[in-house]
Amino acid sequence: MDAPSIKAAILAKLVAAADLSAVKKWLKAEPVPTRYPTSPFGWVEYNGGVRKPSSGSKEVFDDFFVVLVVKSADPDNNEDSAMMLAKAAEVALEADPQLNSTTFDSYVSNREKQKVFASDYDIVAIRLTVHTWRYA
Repeated sequence: MDAPSIKAAILAKLVAAADLSAVKKWLKAEPVPTRYPTSPFGWVEYNGGVRKPSSGSKEVFDDFFVVLVVKSADPDNNEDSAMMLAKAAEVALEADPQLNSTTFDSYVSNREKQKVFASDYDIVAIRLTVHTWRYA
């Protein structure tokens, strides 16, 4: 399989996850901030990877970002809501580490949070890094 197939499998897992039903829209790339969809929303983004020779075949390691965004006027609960969605995304992806047979293995290798304040609302984004491993 290739990176676009893996990205599609990640997106399919997230869309199908019952615990992520609150996410109103999933995108294939980061939207322009002036066109943010209704909150909460998320996207899956390819972040590159490395190839290395390994006994006649090539091992390929690809990283993908899964980003979940919560925007509202309730800063006390935004971070908690984003963390709950991020945990649900991790559970959905860890339930099938082979991502519909597109990879040999995958796991969430990193979590990051960003917070932006505006005049009448704040935005919390949590980015998960999904590390995948396959043979080419």
